[in-house]
Amino acid sequence: MNPSDAIEAIEKPLSSLPYSLSRHILEHLRKLTSHEPVIGIMGKSGAGKSSLCNALFQGRSPRSVMFTPAPGKYGASV
Repeated sequence: MNPSDAIEAIEKPLSSLPYSLSRHILEHLRKLTSHEPVIGIMGKSGAGKSSLCNALFQGRSPRSVMFTPAPGKYGASV
């Protein structure tokens, strides 16, 4: 059963609840079923972050990459 089928199966029993409550529950269920995991790896230069990623994901490309420098570190002023 895929997530959208599961949500459809839950909609009928929820119809006995007030509309605002059932809508609230369904919104949260939709968020849970569309969740994509996020992994963060931190460490000093040369600590092996890239090697760890390569070992874990066996060369598969990530969907996205985000770099967030620590506050007060690696910042640049313009």
